[in-house]
Amino acid sequence: MNYLISEKATKDESGFTIIEVLIAMVIFSIGVLGIAQMQIQALNGNKRAYEQTEAAMWASNQAETFIQMQYDNAQLADGATGTATAGTNNKYTLNWTIADLSSTTKAIQIIVTWNGKTGTENFIFDYIKSDAI
Repeated sequence: MNYLISEKATKDESGFTIIEVLIAMVIFSIGVLGIAQMQIQALNGNKRAYEQTEAAMWASNQAETFIQMQYDNAQLADGATGTATAGTNNKYTLNWTIADLSSTTKAIQIIVTWNGKTGTENFIFDYIKSDAI
């Protein structure tokens, strides 16, 4: 009689088959790979944002230098241009151009260039300097 109970219990046992477990593992693995890919994309996006922020900072610093200059400074003459490098290992190249808009205003354009992951990146900073007191 004991043998019959044991045989009946074996037939009624419920659980997961090896196929079900393997299918669940495949689905779980696909989800984990998707999350890993999202993390990689997030890291790349953060790096690009950091580079753009740093470029904006260097352009702003150069603009502040021009702002502090007297309006009639030779470096602010119509058609004046310049180049500088900035950042760790001179990663960023700054190029600027000065143009007279009128007798009392000058347009200053600063272009910051660097090599990013997707190729050459640019950040353009435009500023108008006035001779107003």
